[in-house]
Amino acid sequence: MLQINTIAPDFEASLSDGGHFKLSDFKDRFNVILYFYPKDFTSGCTVEARTFRDRSDELALLQTKVFGVSFDSLESHQRFAKSCGISFPLIADTEKKIARLYDAVWFSGLAAKRITYVIDRDGVIRGALHYEARIKNHIENAIKITRSLQH
Repeated sequence: MLQINTIAPDFEASLSDGGHFKLSDFKDRFNVILYFYPKDFTSGCTVEARTFRDRSDELALLQTKVFGVSFDSLESHQRFAKSCGISFPLIADTEKKIARLYDAVWFSGLAAKRITYVIDRDGVIRGALHYEARIKNHIENAIKITRSLQH
């Protein structure tokens, strides 16, 4: 995992909602939760997506944007988002470049680690969470960290 209190690596990507993502575009405007997950439509990843979905209003009040990242295609992400009823965008990292940048790769790229980063408005990593089995700990701890960032 990347270290807390270091600058989050900037990157650009396409989003499942048709938009374009560039991390630095959020600087001085929003906190960002960037969560990496293994695969669309799997049971654990579905639970994780729904936990972020269910707390989206709270995150919005904390001026925080959520983005999920996996190796799946944009088309898979669109179907997954629709089936889970999630409104936040998903990032397709089919070439695994973003996951490598964020040290979120297992077994030389065969799978993504389940890691959540909380990035503040200055682009600094304030939380790095890695729970493969205790999936709901991602949202709970990400919200605690995000609350601590409020001025």
